[in-house]
Amino acid sequence: MAERKADEIEPGFRHASPRHLAVYGNLLIAAATPAARRDRHDDAAEILRVAEAAAVRSGPTRAYGSAFSVTDVRTQAVNVALAGASPRPGDALTLAQRVDLRAISRPVHTASHRVDVAQAQYQAGDCDGSLATLLEVERQQPEWIRYQTVAAATVRDMLEAERRRNTPLRGLASRIGVDPTL
Repeated sequence: MAERKADEIEPGFRHASPRHLAVYGNLLIAAATPAARRDRHDDAAEILRVAEAAAVRSGPTRAYGSAFSVTDVRTQAVNVALAGASPRPGDALTLAQRVDLRAISRPVHTASHRVDVAQAQYQAGDCDGSLATLLEVERQQPEWIRYQTVAAATVRDMLEAERRRNTPLRGLASRIGVDPTL
């Protein structure tokens, strides 16, 4: 539905207002995730390329209570690469390198993006990097991380693969409500 609505309001890039581009771009962002969840990753990537072009043209814009910027598109691209039955953690990590963390305006948005990065690191086989990223997020947002299902799922997966006792992973698991004895 979001993709259909985006097609209906697709702006002419030369004369569109920043707000029009922002609404269009946010609809595209909303369309990318379901496409990736249906394992249409190439379609989702193309949708996000168009959204990023709209973000470049509009500049950072707030429209109807939503923010829209190149950074918003790029953080969503990382999340989209991890969606579906065939996630692409290598692509997610490559896309994450394009995200300027300083350009993310809200600390919880930075934390959410970093949890996606940790998930991608784990899925790509970098357990130590994933744990380091999650511990960094916990230091910055200790209350927030306790309620994040992606963080808990990543920790749970790491615990199932972890054979050592008394590690920083088990401490993090305990603090965010995952049974550390898994």
